[in-house]
Amino acid sequence: AVWACANIAASGSSEQISKLVECGALEALCEVPRSTGAVKSRADVKVIVVSLEAIRTILASGAELVKQGQCTSNRYVEKVQSFDGISAIGALMSHRNCVIKDLAKEIISAYFRTEAEDTAQPVVDDEQPPPMQRAKEDTHASEEDDDDDEIPSELALLPISSNIHA
Repeated sequence: AVWACANIAASGSSEQISKLVECGALEALCEVPRSTGAVKSRADVKVIVVSLEAIRTILASGAELVKQGQCTSNRYVEKVQSFDGISAIGALMSHRNCVIKDLAKEIISAYFRTEAEDTAQPVVDDEQPPPMQRAKEDTHASEEDDDDDEIPSELALLPISSNIHA
């Protein structure tokens, strides 16, 4: 059943995915990790991985519907929250299998905000200009300025991650 749901999620239309969710597949997919208990075989790992991939695909389908303006919020995320599927997925973030752990972390970070993120307030330092403004000011500074505030060259070359989720 997990593979059938995963196949529909992977290759089905948005209408088929919606019907799949209406039939309870999303809740069933979130229950797979709970029902397998202790992972004892490669088959157990594979079933969990396939269920997580299907969940990720369904949630991505919901995000696409929002992006297209067909709805204002991801109803599949709301569905997972309504039956506490997030706890089943979240529990896998500390799984010993790195594929399972990485998929769970990806799903949680992409589609679910933590309480810390919801309550976090931006820290504003009125004394300092924003970093980009400071950088522009630094490039126009005279040679007479003190160089103690410069960023070490080895840090200035670090890549900036493009995998940031809003």
